[in-house]
Amino acid sequence: LQFEQLNNGIDDNVFLSFGFKGVFSPFRFTGEFMIDDIQIDNKLPADREPPEIGWFFSGEFGTNISNRWLTTKLAYEGVTNWTYNQVNSRNRYINDGYPIGSQYGNDYDNITFSTEYWYSPMLIIGLKESITRLGEGRIDSEWTEPWMEDENYEENFPSGVVEKNIASSFYVEGYYSSRVNYNLEFKFQSFNNYMNIKSKKKNIFEMRCDITFLLNL
Repeated sequence: LQFEQLNNGIDDNVFLSFGFKGVFSPFRFTGEFMIDDIQIDNKLPADREPPEIGWFFSGEFGTNISNRWLTTKLAYEGVTNWTYNQVNSRNRYINDGYPIGSQYGNDYDNITFSTEYWYSPMLIIGLKESITRLGEGRIDSEWTEPWMEDENYEENFPSGVVEKNIASSFYVEGYYSSRVNYNLEFKFQSFNNYMNIKSKKKNIFEMRCDITFLLNL
C-alpha cells in the first residue's frame, strides 16, 4: 500500500480482512470479516463515523442418501453503509457503474437458505430462498460526513427507506456429457419499498436457460 501511494502521489484506502474455514464432517463452516474503518475513541466529531465493515458467514450440511448427495446451506452476509465508499472517488469499490466487492454494493444484508440434491451428474435439483434488505446508501453516493455536524448522529442499518426482497428459485442443472452443461432456473421475487420508494411493491418472475458447449479447436 505504501508503494502504491508513493508511486501515484495519492492516498489509497486500506481494508483489513480475515477469514476462516472449518470442517467437522458432515458440517462445514466458512466466514469472512472485513474492516474498512471502526472508531474506537469517542472524543472528536470524526469518532461518530459509523462502523464500515462487511461480513459473510455460512454453514453447510452434507449427507449421503442412497448413494446420492444432499447438501443444505445457510448463509448470512452484509455490508454497512459507507464501507465501499470514500471521499476520493478513485478509491471507491466500483467499476463501470457496477460494485466490485459485493453484488449489492453498500448498505444491505442478505440471508439465504439453499438445498441441492445430486441425483446424478446429469441431474442436480436445487431450491433457494433468500431475504435481502437494501438501504439507500450507494457506493457512488456523495461523501457527506453527516456525523461531523450532529453530535447525536445515529444511522440505522440498513439506512433510510429499506427495500425488502423475498426471492424463491427452483433450478435443475447437470452435465449431459463431458462437453455439454445445462442450467434451467425459475425465480420469483417479491419487493416491498421497491427501489427504496416507500410502499412501492413489485413482483418479478424470471426463467433462465443456459447451455454451455466445450469445444476443442
